[in-house]
Parts: sequence; structure tokens; C-alpha cells
Amino acid sequence: MLDLSGMAKLEPVRIALLIRLVEIAEEHGSRLELHGASRELIADLEQAAASLLGNEGRQEAQESLIERIGELALMAEQSWAGWGRFTLDGLRAIVLDPLFGKPWKGATIVEQMDLIGVRATTIVIFISLLVGMVLALNGAQELSRFGASMFIANLVAVSMVREMGPLITAVLVAGRSGSAIAAELGTMVVAEEIDALKTMGLPPVRYLVAPRVIAMVAMVPCLTVVSDLCGIFAGYVVGAIGLRIGSQAYLIQTSQAIRLSDLNLGLIKSAVFAFLIGVISCREGLEVTGGAEGVGKAATGAVVLSVVASLTADAVFTYLFYVFGS
Repeated sequence: MLDLSGMAKLEPVRIALLIRLVEIAEEHGSRLELHGASRELIADLEQAAASLLGNEGRQEAQESLIERIGELALMAEQSWAGWGRFTLDGLRAIVLDPLFGKPWKGATIVEQMDLIGVRATTIVIFISLLVGMVLALNGAQELSRFGASMFIANLVAVSMVREMGPLITAVLVAGRSGSAIAAELGTMVVAEEIDALKTMGLPPVRYLVAPRVIAMVAMVPCLTVVSDLCGIFAGYVVGAIGLRIGSQAYLIQTSQAIRLSDLNLGLIKSAVFAFLIGVISCREGLEVTGGAEGVGKAATGAVVLSVVASLTADAVFTYLFYVFGS
């Protein structure tokens, strides 16, 4: 420790000497702190080398509320800009590259379609059957009070085709395939395989992101149709058999309730959900930092962001459908 209480101001040469003394002390494993300096001397020392001052001379500036808001705004702007660039790169690889002699990687797309779609069919069927049964039973409990049990068919059919089918599929795919994609790409980042691709001149977006997004957009609408059919079938079992509405009457009511616009809306929703899940999962995986812990965070972040984005998009679609009509 060096006491500077008797020195009001030092020449630049002596300040340089103090800097050298601190460096020598650090080279020998010691720490030289300066105490008792005047404000003027502290200002000179901070300008020369802020690291020389001990804790007594340090004054951490307190950020104001406006500064914090500004920092958050800048961080948000940078984040949105990053998402925008990544999405545009993905669209360019999917849409434009095939037009300029860079075809899609067919083998990789088929492999991803199997992982995302075929292997997820069982869980989609199981959950959709349960949801269809729950919708029918809850609807029966309320509609039977008004003698309108027949309209259980309308409730289940419209709910599954418009909302529940696309949403169930999106949530399941995000939890199952979205997290897997983020973890896989994150592991490649940790193992420096992405850097190796870049070194060889192979763009990761074209070789890794595009096939997964294409497979996602191709398979999620198919899974949505499966979910719709399973949910409607479960409602049929509950209504026609359990509640004795009548098989033929239930089927006629279902066919009258479902409109082509409802089916189109559900499929458009599912395609948008699939694109969002694919892009979010891939970017979360490629932005991994921090080793194995970062891979886990990326997988969790991919699921959370995908579900939030899907629900937000669903709310927007539902509002537009309500405002502009069917």
C-alpha cells in the first residue's frame, strides 16, 4: 500500500513511475494499492490508469433509468436484427438457391422428414385422441343442459380443425423435434464442426438450416391432418357411442360443421407454426456458447420461444379471421 495523502498533484513523469511500480508489484505476485490521494490526483490517476486505484478511489457510476431503457432498446434492436438476418438467409437458401443451380439436399430433407414427422406420429395420435375425448365430454356436460347434445359434433370438429389440431401438433413438434434440432446444432457448434464447414466454404444455413426447415414445413401440416382426424374420431366415439347420439347423425352433423375455409385456415396455421419452430430451433442451436450447459439452454430456449411464437401467430390468425370473416 502506498499513501499519497501528502501529494496534491503529480507530474506526468511521477504518474508513469507509479504505473511502473504497480506493474513490478504485479509481476512479483503482489498488489500495490494507492490510498489517501486527493480528488484532483485521483482524476489524474484515473485518466492515466484506472486499474491503479484501490477500492477507496473507485466510484462506480450509477446508471440512470433512461440509460437502462436505452441499453435494453439497443439490445432488443440488435436481437431483432439478428433474427431478421438469419430468417432472410434461411429464405434465400430455401427459395433462391435452387433457382441458381444450388438444389436442396434431398437425402438430408428425407432424413429430417422421418425424424420430425414419421417418428412423431404416435405421440400426436395419442394426445389428439385424448384432447378429442376431453372436448366431447366437456361439451356434453354443458350442451346437455339445453338439450343440444347433437352439437357436440360441431364443437369437436370445428375446435380440432381450426385451433386444437394445429396447436397440439406445434407444441408437440416444438418439444420433441425443436429441442432435438437445437441440441444437435449446438453440439456441432461446441465440437467446432460449424467452424469447419465455414472453413471449407460450406454455408451452414444452406447445409444445416434449410433441410430442417423444409422438412418441418412439409411434415407439420401432415401431422396436423392426423391430429384433426384423431380428435374428431375420439369425439365420435364419445358422442355417438358413449352418449348414444347416433352414429349416422353424428357423422352428418360433423360433415356439415366443417367448412373448407376452416381446413385451409388450420393448414396455413400449421405451416406458419412449422416455419417458426424450424427457424427458432436452428438459430438457438447455432448461437450456443458455453459448452454442454449452453446446449441445454439452447434446447430449452428453442422450445419456449417456439411455443410462444406459435401461440402469438395463432392469436393473430384468429383475430384476422374474426375481423375479416370466413
